[in-house]
Amino acid sequence: MSISKFFIIFLIPLVILGLGIWMVESTHIDRGSVRVAGAVVGPPNVDVTIKNCYMLEEQGFRKLAVELEAKNSGSTKTDIYPFLFRAVISVKDRPYDPAAPQSSYSPIYYQSICEDAPRSSTSLPPGAMRSLTLHFYANTMPRGDEWEDQYLHLEYYDEDTLLLLSKPLNPEGK
Repeated sequence: MSISKFFIIFLIPLVILGLGIWMVESTHIDRGSVRVAGAVVGPPNVDVTIKNCYMLEEQGFRKLAVELEAKNSGSTKTDIYPFLFRAVISVKDRPYDPAAPQSSYSPIYYQSICEDAPRSSTSLPPGAMRSLTLHFYANTMPRGDEWEDQYLHLEYYDEDTLLLLSKPLNPEGK
C-alpha cells in the first residue's frame, strides 16, 4: 500500500472525525431549552411559596385553606391551573412510597389573582406573581393527635408543561 492510499484511506477520515469530536466537545448546548420559531422554549421556572395554611369549620364542614404565591422566574408565559393542585396525606415514615396508603384531595373552590393578568385565572406572565387561595374538603382529614402519624403536602403536576411542585404543609388549627 502506497503512502498516498494510506493517507486517503486512514488519515483524512481520522482528521475529520477528530475535528467533529472537538467541535461537539467545545460547543456548549443547553439541552433544557429548545428554539421554536426564534423563541427559546424550555420548562417553566415557577417558584411557589406557601403563605398560610389553616383549617376552617363553617356550617358543620371542615375545610383546609392554603394561601400561596406563584412567581414566574422564567422568560416565557406559563399557566397555573388551580384544579391541578392536590393536598396529599401520607404516612409520615414513608411519605413518597407508592405502596403506602395515601389520601388525595382536589380543591373544591379557589381564588386566583394576578395583577399582570387581571382577566385570567391561570395565566402567569414572565416576572409576574399570582396569589392563590385553595380550599379543600377536610371532613375526612385527620383531627388533633391523628396528625402525628400523617404527613400533609401540596402537590401540583401539569402534564402539558411538565411543571411539578411539591411543598410540605402544616395547617394551623388541626
